[in-house]
Amino acid sequence: FTNLPEEHILLEDPQIQVLRQTGIIRNMFYIGRTYEREYDGPDTVKIHRCTGHMHIGAIEQRIENAVTGEIICTSKATYGTDPMSDLGFVTGMGVTNFNPHILLSADQSIRVVTLYNASTVHTGVMGLFSMLFSDGNVQVKKEETPLTVEFCEASTCNASKLPIAEKLQETCTDDIEETLVCTSFGVCSCDTFLELPNVIDGCDGYLLAKTGARYPTTFFCAKTCNCTVGEKDIEAKLQKAIKSVCAYASKDCHDYLANLYSCADEKDGIDSVETVVRDLVVRQGRFIALEGSKLGHPALHQMESTLHDGSERVIPVCGSNDGEGQDAPDSTTSFGVRGEPTSLYFLNFVLVALFFS
Repeated sequence: FTNLPEEHILLEDPQIQVLRQTGIIRNMFYIGRTYEREYDGPDTVKIHRCTGHMHIGAIEQRIENAVTGEIICTSKATYGTDPMSDLGFVTGMGVTNFNPHILLSADQSIRVVTLYNASTVHTGVMGLFSMLFSDGNVQVKKEETPLTVEFCEASTCNASKLPIAEKLQETCTDDIEETLVCTSFGVCSCDTFLELPNVIDGCDGYLLAKTGARYPTTFFCAKTCNCTVGEKDIEAKLQKAIKSVCAYASKDCHDYLANLYSCADEKDGIDSVETVVRDLVVRQGRFIALEGSKLGHPALHQMESTLHDGSERVIPVCGSNDGEGQDAPDSTTSFGVRGEPTSLYFLNFVLVALFFS
């Protein structure tokens, strides 16, 4: 701790390393457990829960009102005591629950504070804070609350609901300006990017990060590298469509999965689909539909068997209406207390300081 940078020393106790970052909620947090996208949620955030994530040496994290200093939520580390398994390791982080929820403006100025014990040996410190919030705009019905969508198999394949390869080709663009390579490191043109020493094998290769991670060159410069639509692009489009329509076990979600499963079973209508799309759907469509029927975070389904070929789950044939809405949830029954929405998201904030103490 005697070598801590001055800004990392807690005045009240010099043996504690402190990391602080201040900003507004919409700028500091990302949506999703895996930082899927920058914050694009409501202007007023309904917070239901928050918790931290730290490593060895952790003491606690907290979020404060940057103006008043009021503590919004805290998360303290607990350590294992069993010398045979977890002694000295972080075994849990505290959770702050709000019932009822609290309201914060997305433009609220907050300060995230992370405290580590600098008198113990550890390599590097970090802090991640997650908040569970609702968007305040979605009405969830009772029939839409199951975590697994029980869909049926339609009698025909509606090809218009499947991706169109030609349209995917039109979306083949250079996205480097929207990536951290540009916003954080100033490399915003593909010509410059392809000349970087850690870009291996040019357009056919990848960007090698310092962490050892590899990112395909086409992720940054697809158009420059003359991208073509392949099965991975089609599968990604299907996954995106399912994610968009299947936030809940709704009628639209039921119908989309039923149609995809039917197309994979080569029902009437599949012949009008482009070859590259048809081949992928026939081979992988059942699996994609079945996995897409499992809603929420994967951890909620971790004890379930993986449905690679559909053999472990029997999908019934839909009724007489070609599957459109048959056996789907009733769309008229409301659910919840006074229409209280329950669409929940994770906001993730990460603060990392590489320092060896």
